Amino acid sequence: MRLLAGLGLLTGTSLVAMPAAQIAATEAEEPSAGELGFIERLDEAWASANPARVLALFKIHHPQVATEIAWRIRSTAVSGKTERQSQVLGVHEIKVDGTRIQRALYLEARIRLSGPNPVEATYFEVLVLHPRAKNTDRQKGLLLLRTSADAQRHVCCKGQRQVGLANPIGVSLCSTCRACNYTVGSPATGRWAVLVRPPQLTGCPETLEVYALDRDFAMEFSAHPATATDPMPIKVALQMTRARLLRTAPGRGQLKPFRVGALDGWTTTLQTQDAHGKPRGWRLFGVQHGAVAFLMSVQAPPAQLKRQDATVRAVLDTFQIADPTRKSDAASILAGHPDIGGFKGNVLELPAIGLTLAGPDGWNKYQRTWQPPRFGWRCPTTSSSLTIAVQARCEASWTAAGTKQWIAAWARAYLRDKRFPGFRIDKAPVARKLAGHRAFFLTFHYRGKGRGPSRGFSWFVPYGRNLIVLHAEARPAPEQEAVLQQLSDRLAGLRLK
Repeated sequence: MRLLAGLGLLTGTSLVAMPAAQIAATEAEEPSAGELGFIERLDEAWASANPARVLALFKIHHPQVATEIAWRIRSTAVSGKTERQSQVLGVHEIKVDGTRIQRALYLEARIRLSGPNPVEATYFEVLVLHPRAKNTDRQKGLLLLRTSADAQRHVCCKGQRQVGLANPIGVSLCSTCRACNYTVGSPATGRWAVLVRPPQLTGCPETLEVYALDRDFAMEFSAHPATATDPMPIKVALQMTRARLLRTAPGRGQLKPFRVGALDGWTTTLQTQDAHGKPRGWRLFGVQHGAVAFLMSVQAPPAQLKRQDATVRAVLDTFQIADPTRKSDAASILAGHPDIGGFKGNVLELPAIGLTLAGPDGWNKYQRTWQPPRFGWRCPTTSSSLTIAVQARCEASWTAAGTKQWIAAWARAYLRDKRFPGFRIDKAPVARKLAGHRAFFLTFHYRGKGRGPSRGFSWFVPYGRNLIVLHAEARPAPEQEAVLQQLSDRLAGLRLK
């Protein structure tokens, strides 16, 4: 799971189901009988829709990986019978010592959900197994991570020519993006897995994850371009990330100056809890180059993290600006990653889900590439706003019952948020149509800063595996009623494929 994104309220893991690409063999290795047996047991356990059965096949160091696997399985349990069939697309290996090897497999997983609304989709996964001495040794899984073949092609071994998909495990692995103007990867010592997540799964142009293969230690790197009308300084971005993490547990952590590569930035250390209530240590780092914020997070058990300063530094030292003479430009980055979507003039286009919407004239546009991705318009005089966010599920489609549960959790989060004092929903959500699709509508208000209440409304549109959330808010002003009507009229022009 994305290390930071997975701590959101109810974030999922995909915007669309992506077909697995055809892959040329990069190392003519065949899966062993033991590996094929493991994959068969994995498919059978997955079809049970019981996370415990699947996780029993693994010995996982990283709790966030177990959480991601369990979440993917639970997302299918509400949709009837599940069928999974995996095909091996590529096999890679590294030597661990004189007698043991460790292997990583690229899988194409076809998952079918039967029931009233049958769904069939194909996913690209990276499976890493524990080291073994003999082919006959019973296999145990270590990592099972979903990505796309196109994203994973960014990974290569330093000093080697890239042909097809590279080995995702080893040392001195790196990922480079010309549009985002960076390179980052794994240290030159130890054993590591490097995974690149595509924009369709994370909402941001680049997300890279580095996992230690022998212990609970992981790093996430992400690139976040800011639009010209709504730049976000890296210090603010780190504060927002820290606040999101601390939702899971109280804690403290002050921002301090820190240097990463040749760039000055900020860092903070904090402690939270994982999904099982166990303490989790974090170190967050952020630097800015041009219009792009680069965020890095390291997580491990708190006691281990305190003893691994050298490892943290070794991972951070792999980050470099590829061309220091070229400032990172948000427009070129978003153009280099068209699947994210963005604005054409005053019109928002999200090609991954077929959404088109024209915003209010004269309002400033903004785009946040956090998870979930957010797009919107803000009035330059009153700060009234219209925001669109896309929440996603993995294999299962959003149902009416699931949407209502999500809305209830969303409302509870607003009630706890001190930025919205006195937040109240005026009436229970009602079912209506928006853009020809069934949706849920509600109105709300909260206390403004001495000038009367802020008022607004929200639409929640279940749209396949995506839940589209449209949030309109009019701040206290004489023209508040007119602004609400203007935003309602704009949303009447929403188009969905």
